Amino acid sequence: MEKSFWYRVFYMTPSFFNFRMRIYSGFILGECVCIAMGLGAYPKASTPQPGAGPTNFSALEELGTKNLSSIEYSFETVKNIYEYGSEFWPTIREGIRSWNRTVQYWLATFVYKQLTLSKPAKICITMFVSALWHGVHPGYYLCLCSAPLFLFVEAEVEKAFKLSASYSQQVIFDWIWWIIKMQSFSYMGMPFLLLDIRSCLRFWKSVYFCGHIFIVMLYFIAYRVNKTKLKKH
Repeated sequence: MEKSFWYRVFYMTPSFFNFRMRIYSGFILGECVCIAMGLGAYPKASTPQPGAGPTNFSALEELGTKNLSSIEYSFETVKNIYEYGSEFWPTIREGIRSWNRTVQYWLATFVYKQLTLSKPAKICITMFVSALWHGVHPGYYLCLCSAPLFLFVEAEVEKAFKLSASYSQQVIFDWIWWIIKMQSFSYMGMPFLLLDIRSCLRFWKSVYFCGHIFIVMLYFIAYRVNKTKLKKH
């Protein structure tokens, strides 16, 4: 911890980049194994989705009378990572949805949609179950249970600055928010690497919990802007 504050802040970026590349490799190799074994193969016309399988059942029934050798197949059901979306889509929400997609389908179907609570509460519980699915290390819970705060603030910031902006302003917003998104992932991802609670909190303390403080400050700014807009209307 003898390094400067800015060194520690920017150290998160290459550290989490290296982590993502390792996870991408594991996801892709897992997909290759499934494809080699023929697992998750469904007719492309049935519009298969990650984890869900076919979603267009009428098209699937129509294919029943066709020669199977002439049907084009898709392995989208076992596609667990959308690398481009994870890296380059501008929002935290889109980045998360591009990651571990088959598990996300299970969480959405059997946890999120089963809850009769407010949306923020459902997201918090779903993220907690996701952390439980990963294991018992405190780092998983610190990482994944921080995500709802970032998602909630992102929605408020978009409402305040993006929705009513011009196209060029939205493009600028997306670039700025992409940088914030990637740094947020790096900040939240450090506990995923460090795992034990003392190391996680020690590192976050060394950067003065800047990610949490920054996102809370953004919330109050966005809240004030949204409140002003409501008064004008």
